Amino acid sequence: MRLLLIIVLASMTSCSSVNRRPVYGPVMSPQQAMALYDTTDYEPSYRWIKSNVFGVCSYCHPNTKADMFSYTGISVLVVPGMPEQSLLYQRVASGEMPKRTKLRKEKIQVIYDWIKNGAENN
Repeated sequence: MRLLLIIVLASMTSCSSVNRRPVYGPVMSPQQAMALYDTTDYEPSYRWIKSNVFGVCSYCHPNTKADMFSYTGISVLVVPGMPEQSLLYQRVASGEMPKRTKLRKEKIQVIYDWIKNGAENN
């Protein structure tokens, strides 16, 4: 009887990782995401924006489009040199995006500056 109990318990623990469902999407709140991506070193470049702003976007857009945050994917929302005409800047500046939290004004300014400077893939 004791051997049977040990075998059953051993099989349950060895299979537990196999039977777990994968977790999709973020596991942190928008406020936690903002704290994670918060920095005072602002740089108007695509690389900086991708690293410091798009993490908040992925909270609501975890699996929508594979290349949504790639330069190619984001460039359809940007009119280089014209931030006011760019859907990305319009949504962020109006507060429409991100929905669950607000970007700091410095980060919005970095997006503006990046687009104003030609929205290069840098």
